[in-house]
Amino acid sequence: MQGEKYKHTKKEGMWWIMKKSMAMTAVALGAAYLLRNKRSRSKLMNQLSNFAGAKK
Repeated sequence: MQGEKYKHTKKEGMWWIMKKSMAMTAVALGAAYLLRNKRSRSKLMNQLSNFAGAKK
């Protein structure tokens, strides 16, 4: 068993692609929701800049 690579079946591979696509769709919809108006955009950008600044 050791050293053998796990081989995905076609069905498992398609499931992985579907999960990845759903995750990307959720991210895109979340971004669209957060960027819908000026106040939420500025709040999000402020949070991101604070996060990036804290990562020194």
